[in-house]
Order: sequence, then structure tokens, then C-alpha cells
Amino acid sequence: MADDRGAVFFADIDNEYVQMIIVLSCYELSDFENDQYANEAILSTDGGASFDRILKVPLKTTDAANLHIHDVEYDPYVDRIWVVVGDSDNSQMYWSDDLGTSWETIADQDEVTMLTQIAAFKDCVAFGTDGEPEGINRWTNCYAYSEQNRWYF
Repeated sequence: MADDRGAVFFADIDNEYVQMIIVLSCYELSDFENDQYANEAILSTDGGASFDRILKVPLKTTDAANLHIHDVEYDPYVDRIWVVVGDSDNSQMYWSDDLGTSWETIADQDEVTMLTQIAAFKDCVAFGTDGEPEGINRWTNCYAYSEQNRWYF
């Protein structure tokens, strides 16, 4: 909800107003010859007045067609940022519980199916895929992460 023509945004979540956090990336092929990479996520904590790079995905292969961020999502229910990357050997899922200061991963890079969309809900996170298996993966225990309940795709 914006009450000042978009200068400041607030979202009503469980009757509490929280300041909107904006996290963005681009879905474009990397141009390694010109030092332009499509493997970065940026974050604004001031409603878009300024942005900082919070993630530069490590390269496993410099095949430009296979290195790009598919989706980023701020999860307001647990104050977490989700990022999914593809394709092939560069596939990975990242999350941060400290607004991008540090990152966790689901598995070794290239062991994750190609996740393409992220949707955060109150009791789960849904991930769309275009790799095997295709469809929607629903992770319900992701908010109580530990090595014992780690979910592999």
C-alpha cells in the first residue's frame, strides 16, 4: 500500500506494517568479454532510493547462456531473501537471513534442478522448475532449516 504516491511503500502482513524491501536481479545473458555479468542481486532497504549489490554468484562455468539469475524473492514472513540461479552447472539456490550479508545454499552447485520461480507464503515457499522434475516444489520446513531437514530436489 502506498499512501504518498509511491515515495514510501508498506505491506500489511498480519496487521503489522513493515517497510518494503526491494530485491532485484536481471535475467540476461552474461557478456564476459565486456565484464558484464548477469549473476548479481541488488537490494534496497529504503524503498528504492538506493541499491547495494548483495550477491555475485560464483562462476562454475563461463558459458554465458548458462549463467543468470532466474528469480529473487524477499520473504516477509521470516525476513529472508531467496535467489535461484541457472542453468546446468551453475544451477543453485541461495538464501540469506541477514539481508544479504551471508548466504546459505541447498546443495553443491550443479546438483540442484533448474529452479525458475520463487513464491513465499506464510507456511511454505514454492519453487517452479523447468528441469527434472518439472513442476512446482513446495518446501514446508524451510523456516526451521537444519542439516537434518535439508530438502534436496
